[in-house]
Amino acid sequence: MQWIKDMKIWSKLMMAFLLISTLMVGVGWVGVTNMGTMADADARMYEVEMLGSNAVLKIDVDMLSIARVEKNFLLSKSKEQRERYASRTPELFSNLQKHVAEAKPRFFSEKGK
Repeated sequence: MQWIKDMKIWSKLMMAFLLISTLMVGVGWVGVTNMGTMADADARMYEVEMLGSNAVLKIDVDMLSIARVEKNFLLSKSKEQRERYASRTPELFSNLQKHVAEAKPRFFSEKGK
């Protein structure tokens, strides 16, 4: 440790500056490399979480539409109205089944089994 005491102040300052600069470069490099990992995790989270939530929202809308058609069918006064509401039911159920099929892979993965 005597060699540090023997150094001039300018040399000590330059050595400290180089040491801090080296540490800053190391921290910056680690930060930049981890940003790529975070971007990949963010993309995966969007694909799994947000698209899954969107699929559940579509299922909810389909179920509400089916319930509305059912209530309108029961409240309708004419045969034409009942036929119109009854004809919409298979289409709404097929949409519901399609959206359930879209949502299943978002929540049940091979990794989670």
